[in-house]
Amino acid sequence: MIRRTRLNVEPLEGRALLSGLAYSLTTDQSVYQPGQPVEMTFRATNVSAQPVTVQDGPSIDGFTVSRDGAVIWRSNAGINPLFIRLETLQPGQSLTLTATWDGVPNGGSAPVPGQFLVANQLQSQADTATITIADPGSPSKGQASPTPPAASSIALSVATDHPAYRLGHPVRITMVLHNTGDRPVDITPGSTADGFTVLQGTTPIWHRARPVSRRIEPGRSIKLTAVWDGRPGRTVAAVAPGSYTVEAVAGGASAATAIRITA
Repeated sequence: MIRRTRLNVEPLEGRALLSGLAYSLTTDQSVYQPGQPVEMTFRATNVSAQPVTVQDGPSIDGFTVSRDGAVIWRSNAGINPLFIRLETLQPGQSLTLTATWDGVPNGGSAPVPGQFLVANQLQSQADTATITIADPGSPSKGQASPTPPAASSIALSVATDHPAYRLGHPVRITMVLHNTGDRPVDITPGSTADGFTVLQGTTPIWHRARPVSRRIEPGRSIKLTAVWDGRPGRTVAAVAPGSYTVEAVAGGASAATAIRITA
């Protein structure tokens, strides 16, 4: 069931939904075991200096979970009241929606494994989150478990402390590597690309190398952090307002997230 949080003031910004409106969609983690609840949050924030009016309602603001392009779960599936509410967000105010999925498709009886795309109907073609539900299958009796290669059993996620920042403000970045397999995985330093990178379009403007040499036990995670001071590196003269990509690479895996820099 979807839950709505009334308006709250937060210094939160992201890529634009409409003029002056920004958003983020997140899940509490990126990899889940079958039956483990998936907590999802969608937030729209007025990052302009003027009030912005947005529409929401039980039938138009639900969360969706898709696999291979087909929606398999909606938080507002079934009969819902047919009304649209107008919410006026003052500068800095946010509209927050949350929902929980148990991994079972609408009409199904058990969780299904695989990779899924999480979205919200208010902006289903924009911000999304990708999650994985692990396969509970085990080999037959007497059959040895195959040892998966590191890249196939390591799930990497990257996040920033906010989706948007003012020019010159520090960006705190966190990378999490999670072993989804049933065997320990040894992470060894790869190339100079391992670590954190901020890109403006396709141009890297900042990089912090973080070579990893660790063993990750099954079901365990390690966390690496870095702080970008908001200043450009040697490839560009200045950082300008706009959209940027934050990328993390380690253990043969990579992930990226988007942030927005405002004046």
